[in-house]
Amino acid sequence: MTTATLTRKPRETVRVLAEQGRDRSTAKAAAWDGSAALPPYWAAVSKVIGIKHTGLHTVVAQIRAGLPATTIQFLQRQIGITNSQLAAAVNIPGRTLSRRARAGRLHADESERVVRIARLFIRAVQVLGDNDRARQWLKTPKRALAGVTPLEYADTEPGAEEVLNLLGRLEHGVFT
Repeated sequence: MTTATLTRKPRETVRVLAEQGRDRSTAKAAAWDGSAALPPYWAAVSKVIGIKHTGLHTVVAQIRAGLPATTIQFLQRQIGITNSQLAAAVNIPGRTLSRRARAGRLHADESERVVRIARLFIRAVQVLGDNDRARQWLKTPKRALAGVTPLEYADTEPGAEEVLNLLGRLEHGVFT
């Protein structure tokens, strides 16, 4: 597939590849191979956790392989929380984090949890307008979250979804 093909819109790419003799299902798969530019949201997440990216496939591959242990400290500095607060937010015991730091790499499931917290931070920045407001919001207890902070509530996937829902309600002016 040529660079020119990747810059085309997906439907046009499917048409061009079909004209080149490829069947339609192969052409559809090739139209979005994930190597195109990373969507802005995921580019921001990659920046917050300090990983390099060239496309969505590379981000997924990095998570599956386990992110570098340095992403923990990088995210901790971005959000402005202590090591123990981040360990609780990503649901990884402090001693395990110390072992991962020595080993140099997180496990895939731990990497996903780190990315989950980074996604929440990016979404809070989008909704609230700047990093400082997002940091403060994530560390302040919320009545809508049973009186705990959004970071504490987001230690599970359903909890993180509820924090994202709360941010959505704030964005649209719904009383929460």
